[in-house]
Amino acid sequence: MTKFGNPTIAWEPKFELSQRGNLVVTIGEWRFNKHACWGSKVRWTCIKKKSGCTAAITTIDNVIVKILGSHNH
Repeated sequence: MTKFGNPTIAWEPKFELSQRGNLVVTIGEWRFNKHACWGSKVRWTCIKKKSGCTAAITTIDNVIVKILGSHNH
């Protein structure tokens, strides 16, 4: 089960810069850091990955095409 199923989450991804100037994606209350790129395909991992969160998304041309794992926080 993923917490992405929460109907209160705004599904429109917001692409922003972090305080350190890195590109991040915000979806509702969740933030994702850029993990890997293959052309226009990008894998994003939850900012809490180091704490064991397995949630990740994949985008192609800034459109979410895959949701992986689940948030543990």
